Amino acid sequence: MSNYTAPVEDMGFVLREVVELEKLCSETGADASTIDILDTVLEAAGKLAKEEIEPINKPGDLEGLKINNAGEVTTATGFKEAYHPPRNLIIGDDGPSSFIFM
Repeated sequence: MSNYTAPVEDMGFVLREVVELEKLCSETGADASTIDILDTVLEAAGKLAKEEIEPINKPGDLEGLKINNAGEVTTATGFKEAYHPPRNLIIGDDGPSSFIFM
């Protein structure tokens, strides 16, 4: 199990206070629901980083990738499995504002 913990609170602070995400959404006409789901998205990203990406860092560093003469790339152990589309993402009828990670 990983010891990594994503700095979710810090990322939220930067997006809210430094970037001023709410103001940015207002000024650009972006969907304001972005702000409502921010914590959920950051928590999910932190979980992904801890459970999927961090464990493959060492094999990635040790093995690297290989490119054969035909130009085909082979990634380090675990990369193919880690970089799959989210299989456990449910998006509700009203779009991304109602998604759930299971």
